[in-house]
Amino acid sequence: MEMEEKEGTSVTKKKKKNESARKINTHNNIRIYHMSVEYIKNTFNNSINNSIKKVGDFLDKDEIKFNFKKKISFEERCKQSKAIIEKYPNRLPVICNVSNKLPDLDRHKYLIPTDIKSSTFFYIIRKRLNINEKKSMYFFVNSKALIGNVFMDEVYRKYKDADGFLYIYVCAENTFG
Repeated sequence: MEMEEKEGTSVTKKKKKNESARKINTHNNIRIYHMSVEYIKNTFNNSINNSIKKVGDFLDKDEIKFNFKKKISFEERCKQSKAIIEKYPNRLPVICNVSNKLPDLDRHKYLIPTDIKSSTFFYIIRKRLNINEKKSMYFFVNSKALIGNVFMDEVYRKYKDADGFLYIYVCAENTFG
């Protein structure tokens, strides 16, 4: 009987030891999981911050070819935009500036319909610039990337300048070769 008690206590001790080892492993796994989640969060945040810096690198506004704001006074720009909106109520006055990395645009002032999407405007500008399909173009409004599936009317209402024009900046980068 003493032998059975000794064996029983050693089995009980082994069970307790195994349970505590499992608890420690579970605790370590949870800690590793939390560390992994924090690592992923930090990596993701760093990549977002790096991409924001990269977007800023594209905005070489000192190198634009045509600067409407510098050439024409604020008062004159306000008069022009007001006259355009009165004469063409279903059109939006847009000024398109391009980077030195792109060919010259034949014109920079556009009257675009209120119901077109930004992707259509991208297409129009790409055709006017007549650039190679290997060159990727980026469109910015107020230093924010312009996405292709929004109506230009929404963009205009949200980002138009105090003078009544919407300023779009286009830059390019070789991406496919």
